[in-house]
Amino acid sequence: MGFNIEMRKVLGISFFYFLVFTSLFAQNNYSEKGIASYYADKFDGRTTASGEVFRNSDLTAAHRTLAFGTIVKVTNLSNGKSVLVRINDRGPYAHGRTIDLSKKAAIELNMLENGLAEVQITEIIQKESRISKNIVSEIPEENSFVMSIWGTRRNAPLYGIQLASFESEEAALKFGKEAYENGIKMPLIKVFDQDGKTFYRIMAGDFNNFDEASRYLRKLEKMNYSGFVKTY
Repeated sequence: MGFNIEMRKVLGISFFYFLVFTSLFAQNNYSEKGIASYYADKFDGRTTASGEVFRNSDLTAAHRTLAFGTIVKVTNLSNGKSVLVRINDRGPYAHGRTIDLSKKAAIELNMLENGLAEVQITEIIQKESRISKNIVSEIPEENSFVMSIWGTRRNAPLYGIQLASFESEEAALKFGKEAYENGIKMPLIKVFDQDGKTFYRIMAGDFNNFDEASRYLRKLEKMNYSGFVKTY
């Protein structure tokens, strides 16, 4: 009898540590309820934060923190309709919204008429590790370097605020100079190749830690600029 009691104690303790171990190391997929909106037609053809060209005819979406390439299931809680979308952009930046959907995805959810919908967002396939505090970790970029808005190469800082992305160097330089004239601190341009194309990303600021960059982002928002903290 004593043997059985002792064995039960050992098994009980072992099972307890097994539960602790598995809870610590289990993969917890992102899941959240929130408000979905969708892209207006004017955004069709623009470059997304991932470097892709946005198409309202694709099943894609913008999210503040989920990694580019992540597949999520979005369910309209008012009618039960669902759609799978791939994250390829950052946003939405309107207060109270959680995800921006392409028009095609919005049609699948039957939310065009209302414009907004309460949705359940569930991560299905995680392509990269999620990023905390809205810091975006890049898809590998080839032949990358940083230059000033005057065209001279610079050492890359640690953090900045992404303001825009262009496929045209001329357009990027023009935007950067206008931002500088409007009082933006240290606009820099990250130049990189991706999928055989060259992109020019406008970055504001030259920061060595996240908190400094976050404080500057709040200042930019008061100047009617939108963006997010990003590593160079």
